[in-house]
Amino acid sequence: MKTKMILFLALWAGLVEAASAQGISGVPFIAAQGQARAEVIPDIFPLKVTLTETSMDSAATQKKIESLAATIIATATSMDVAEADITVGNLTIGVEERYDDKTEEEVFVGNSYERVIRLKFHDLQSLKAFVDRLPTGKAVRAATGEFLYSKADEERKKLLQEAMTDARNTADQIAVGVGKRIVGVHTVSDQPMSASYFRSNGPSSTGLAGVALLAPGTVRGQSEIVLKKGVISLERSIYIIYLLGD
Repeated sequence: MKTKMILFLALWAGLVEAASAQGISGVPFIAAQGQARAEVIPDIFPLKVTLTETSMDSAATQKKIESLAATIIATATSMDVAEADITVGNLTIGVEERYDDKTEEEVFVGNSYERVIRLKFHDLQSLKAFVDRLPTGKAVRAATGEFLYSKADEERKKLLQEAMTDARNTADQIAVGVGKRIVGVHTVSDQPMSASYFRSNGPSSTGLAGVALLAPGTVRGQSEIVLKKGVISLERSIYIIYLLGD
């Protein structure tokens, strides 16, 4: 009985504090936070290839950049990369200058030419194979982007439902502990509100076992490109204020 009374007083103190912020007066309630998390295997592997060169010979430099771009696009096409997965940026031309300490003036170095090509691969082996076939040289710079999951939006919708269930379970447990029951919902938000929230011990989680927890990235060595798939963590939180009754 003493334990229940202590829990009730702690709960009531939180309710009074939150009630003032939320505009609820005279009605007991519980502010509960629900969470859900899932770990998924990425299936989209982006690559950004930047072609850039600076020189005084504008015609030769532009020709070099365009030739490299054509080679990269042809390589991607030969590997059955879909047209929708290849994005070729516009050719940009700029002025390159450096500061001369002796003359204290900016000195023209040449015109810089740059074109960015973005590609998406749907399996890691294809990305590795493509990187191995990239032209070499200072004019070619390649960087992998954040690995993605194509069904992330669908997964987040499922996680939202799980987070709502988690919040309700937490609220039910507390309500029963103080001899109350949930009779309605006052506020639902995916952002924290001005209230003290009760939450479960941790987010419910679904995942895939046996996946190497290594961040995506590239290391160009003498023999091969080392790429690890890793996992992606998706999480949703929900904040619900439940009204209590006898």
